[in-house]
Amino acid sequence: MNLYLTEDNEFIEQLSKIVLDNLGNDNFGVKEFITATGLNRNYLSRRIKSIKNITVNQFITEVRLEKAREFLIEGTYNATEVSYNVGFSSPSYFTRCFHDFYGYPPSDIKNHLKQEKTEKTESKIPEPKPARKKRWVQVAISAVVLVVISVITSEVFYYRPFEKGKENNENTIAIMPFVNDSGEEFAPFTAWMGIEIGNKLSKIENMLVVPQSTTETYRDSKKGNRDIARDLMVDHILRGRTIKTGDKILLNVELIDTKTGQSNLTEVYERDLNVTEEATLNRIFEICNDVVFQISEAFQTKLTAEEKKQVAQKSTQNPEALQYFLQGTQLFLMLKNAPNKSYTNPNRYIYINEAIKTFEKCINLDSTYSDAYVKLAQIYFSFLYPHTSDLPLRYLYQDSGMMFIEKALHFNKNHIEANVNKRNYLISKGLYEEAEKLSPIVAKQVKNAPYYMTTAMDFYELQDFYHFFENISKYYELKPVSEIIPPFLFNIELLCYNASGFPELSRKKNTEWFANMNDTALYDNFNVLIELRDGNYQRALELIETGLKKYPNSVVFMNHEVVIRNYLRDYDKALKLMIRLEKETEKRVFSPYVSYIYGYTYLKSGMREKALPLFEGAIKNFEEQIKYSSWEAKLYYSHFCLAQIYAALNNRQQSMYYLGLMKKATSTPKHFIYDLKNDPMFDNIRQEPEFQKIARELEKKYLEEHEKIKKLIISRGLEPA
Repeated sequence: MNLYLTEDNEFIEQLSKIVLDNLGNDNFGVKEFITATGLNRNYLSRRIKSIKNITVNQFITEVRLEKAREFLIEGTYNATEVSYNVGFSSPSYFTRCFHDFYGYPPSDIKNHLKQEKTEKTESKIPEPKPARKKRWVQVAISAVVLVVISVITSEVFYYRPFEKGKENNENTIAIMPFVNDSGEEFAPFTAWMGIEIGNKLSKIENMLVVPQSTTETYRDSKKGNRDIARDLMVDHILRGRTIKTGDKILLNVELIDTKTGQSNLTEVYERDLNVTEEATLNRIFEICNDVVFQISEAFQTKLTAEEKKQVAQKSTQNPEALQYFLQGTQLFLMLKNAPNKSYTNPNRYIYINEAIKTFEKCINLDSTYSDAYVKLAQIYFSFLYPHTSDLPLRYLYQDSGMMFIEKALHFNKNHIEANVNKRNYLISKGLYEEAEKLSPIVAKQVKNAPYYMTTAMDFYELQDFYHFFENISKYYELKPVSEIIPPFLFNIELLCYNASGFPELSRKKNTEWFANMNDTALYDNFNVLIELRDGNYQRALELIETGLKKYPNSVVFMNHEVVIRNYLRDYDKALKLMIRLEKETEKRVFSPYVSYIYGYTYLKSGMREKALPLFEGAIKNFEEQIKYSSWEAKLYYSHFCLAQIYAALNNRQQSMYYLGLMKKATSTPKHFIYDLKNDPMFDNIRQEPEFQKIARELEKKYLEEHEKIKKLIISRGLEPA
């Protein structure tokens, strides 16, 4: 068929068929696709662009993802198997692309079938529209709309906390989302005023503020002020409404005492915006300042000279610098919130570079603009560092982000957001004592359910199980009854219960998760993992056998069995499984955590020449993780794996070295203790006195934490087996 002469629909249909016919070909890329079409490269690119508004590479990926969705709906394969079946070499990369394209992970497919529309989502990030040359205030307003979104993720503004045991002279106030009656054009302006007022109120010593990042969830709520105040743990609520008439803007605010239901303050603020850029900027801040000062008067709070100075302070004196800051923030949030922000999309890096250049222009106009330095740092922390596979480059991005944080702190040492980022950086490098010094500054956050959820996740990242459970318990205590528990929390809880020695509670959490998500494949996988890490190998094998009946040739279940057969020292069956996997998967792409287990199977099967390359590759990977202080290294997983490998190779000195370092870990997971006692990879050194001493010390640490957690769990009404 001559594709040059086909109609658009048939053209796309034929191109899709070419991709589908080559799903099993790992080497089928853009070059091979163009050759298969028989078309000129430029013609093909232009025509796909004109029809779908995407690149050739994006077209190939979308066809694969659409086929993947069909497989997942059929339920014959799990997500990992589907990823290989549609031409992805990495399941994690497949999951990321699938989420970027459809807006949810593959495991969520069943929950979205009813509510999904059949229309396809464009994968291209929309290009920002050029700002029209109107008055300066209009430019600022068009950019500020996206600033509001970033507040929700706590990336721009931070506030003093509300605590249950507050002093009598402390005033607690929640700023509800301001209502816009000024037309769509002024909606972002309205939201920005609420944010700015909250930011200024937080600078007053006895004022504890719950920001719009928290109250946004109540925008359309039918709850009354008293119920909202109870959820947010505050005594007062501030509501606002803007009305634009001609060139004038009116802000109507009401401060409500939720205990009495009476208004402490009702006021209308009016300003004329038909002035110069600089005057407009000043009048915007004037309104916010007036509101803050009148609220302090309503509370009969006498401001110190320093507090008055802080409230009146502007983030910048340069209107043009603020304009660039808002434009840069718009680009930043387009990247963050675009529905199809594929991390391999070349357009994405165009916008990243554009955002960086915009913030640099801002800093060139005002070199003391701390907020701009922080936003530059977040580009490196959020968009470049996490999504770069090259470890040296990855950590260069992270260090570059830290350089901008130091710049921000040079001009504003108490900048809360900058200190939060610095603390996270120090923790990521394992510098916990240095990070702890910043706690008094970064702790100025609302002590409500979201706060404890975030704190619990921080402790999970550190594998500090006791403090994870302590904070997650407080989250459950403070969480409004109507709030839905996020599904990922069930998974994290079950892993923490299992690692800290409570498998029965881990099984219970997996059942709860399944009731919410109904993902049989992942549920079965977690069940195997729970039994495997608890040392119940026969039960795990039974579950694997059941799983393979549901999902024949499942790579995940067969890998689990290889690990278990090694633990049982049944190397013949482990080797047969590996040979079968080679045939089933055509091309094995396994993480170092799996590859060195395969290496050990080869070693015990007398195939040292096959074992050594797998060991060497894993050693290189784990040593690189330690060099760059990766998450795995901070948790000492990298060290434990290296100790296993060197023990298997009979290198006693190196194995003991890495085991010794593990004594510095915050927590010792139960499966590490079990491995020290039973893992055949330690057979060569298990009887060594030094090994037994280290094993006893690690087990003692585990048992002490286990008992602490047990008391905590019982105090929360749970009954661990």
